[in-house]
Amino acid sequence: MTQHSIVKITSSNDDLLERALSLFTKVLGAGLYTKAALKQIADAEDSLVTGCLEGAELAGAAMAGRLKSAGVSFYSPFGKDAIELLNGNIIGVLQNSAVEESHRGKGVGTALLSNRISWLTQTGCDYAVGLTWLHGKTTQSDHLYKSAGFQKVGPNVLEFFKSLSQRTGMHCPYCGFPCTCSAAMYAKKLNAKKGARDAK
Repeated sequence: MTQHSIVKITSSNDDLLERALSLFTKVLGAGLYTKAALKQIADAEDSLVTGCLEGAELAGAAMAGRLKSAGVSFYSPFGKDAIELLNGNIIGVLQNSAVEESHRGKGVGTALLSNRISWLTQTGCDYAVGLTWLHGKTTQSDHLYKSAGFQKVGPNVLEFFKSLSQRTGMHCPYCGFPCTCSAAMYAKKLNAKKGARDAK
């Protein structure tokens, strides 16, 4: 079995931050992040940028963070159940994840997901939520969420990333610009909370 080393990425390791940015750009599309934006996420107390090393090579990178109240509306296309879940709980968001093509199928995505779930649990989040990018390729993350005990929330949303793509200039590696891929939302309960509402 392949041994993975999980590391926290911050601006204090500029080389690792650069490699993470390069990986996010290659896998998720050009224009989604600038180095300055990634630095800000990596150094914030309420967010995490994490990497999976195989030897000295960065095999994968991912992000997580606390959902702020201003960010709830981003999930409104997923319907009433999604909004009620987000408004009634402390939410941790599983943000973008990218794995080098040569390392896929080796447990890198699973290791990054497990690490982020642990971090969100330790920071007091009631639920972890994540979106899967429905582009029809084998790199979709829905199977990871399902195998980790996540449940689907709301319907699939057509062209969910289009406005984000137009706003940031992101060029989707699967469908171009603007991105017209659909999305699905998944949630998992992390911490027991009296009266907390389960995801449907």
